[in-house]
Amino acid sequence: APEPVPSAAPEPVPSAAPEPVPSTAPSAVSSATTSPPPVAAVDTEALLRKLLEEHDRRRDAKLTQELPKALLGPLQSALVPAVTQSVARSLDDKTPLAKTLRDAVGRQVRETLRAEARTAAETAVAAATETVSRVFERTLRDSLLPAYQEASRQMFQQLGEHLDDGLRRATADHAEQVRELREELKGVTDLVAELSRTLGARTSAEPVAPVPPDPAAVAREEVAGLLARGLEAPAFARALRGGDADLALFCCRRADVARTLHGDQPVLSQGVLLCLLQRLGAALLPKPGETREGGETEACLAWLQEIALTLDPQDTTIAPHARKVLGQLIKNVNACMVGNVNPARKRSLQMLLQVIRGIGGL
Repeated sequence: APEPVPSAAPEPVPSAAPEPVPSTAPSAVSSATTSPPPVAAVDTEALLRKLLEEHDRRRDAKLTQELPKALLGPLQSALVPAVTQSVARSLDDKTPLAKTLRDAVGRQVRETLRAEARTAAETAVAAATETVSRVFERTLRDSLLPAYQEASRQMFQQLGEHLDDGLRRATADHAEQVRELREELKGVTDLVAELSRTLGARTSAEPVAPVPPDPAAVAREEVAGLLARGLEAPAFARALRGGDADLALFCCRRADVARTLHGDQPVLSQGVLLCLLQRLGAALLPKPGETREGGETEACLAWLQEIALTLDPQDTTIAPHARKVLGQLIKNVNACMVGNVNPARKRSLQMLLQVIRGIGGL
């Protein structure tokens, strides 16, 4: 156990009465002179204060020097082993403190490792991005593109070979069909020649008066021939030449309305369109005792509607006659709607009537 430390309390101060101060002079002198006067009270108080301060200083220095020596030994021998044993028991795996510390340290280590791994991965990705891009570009340029080009070349080559083979087969089949057709035509030609010889023999034996050709049939053949050669304008001019409404309707039924009237510039002129409108309007009303097929009437209505949409009544070439022709057509349409009329046909007639009134201002 440490030694008791002396109390820091100041020692009792003697009575304030001043004691006689012994003389410091040698004895021979003291015997020859008289003793000095007594010291004043102020000097005594100052002296006591100095003595006390010196005593406190020496005591503090003694304590500062002796206290660590007195406490270090007991602390090392008793307190340090006790603390070490207590800490060891606290850090045992079975104690809650050890478990808490282990969990906290493990969690901190995991978070630290995860953060370091994420940082390392981001650094590695950033460092490898440029390298990977260069490698990918070089691989694409040196490997993939040549392979793709070669594959495309082979594919197109195979397609060309298949197309050539198909064309050869189609040509061979077509040539075979042409050969068969030629043989059939040759047979027909021989048959016609035989019939001609037979008829010639009969004609020479029994002369027959020639039958005059039918003008309507001849006109229809001419119109059909012109349409077959794609000459729509001459065909319609021929159909309108004779003044026969049936011939005009015949030409319309065999012509292509889209090819003739659709487009920026119609094939037929405004004068031909107005004349055709007049003839087809007359064809709407059959002659007494004459009946028309349903297909002819429907074709007539369809062409009338298309012509009405294409016609320009203000054109200078037809302006003097357009209003009269359109007025007559309105009368014919109204006459067709009298009586028991098919509802679909009646609706077509009404639509045609509205178009005519719209373009003619009637």
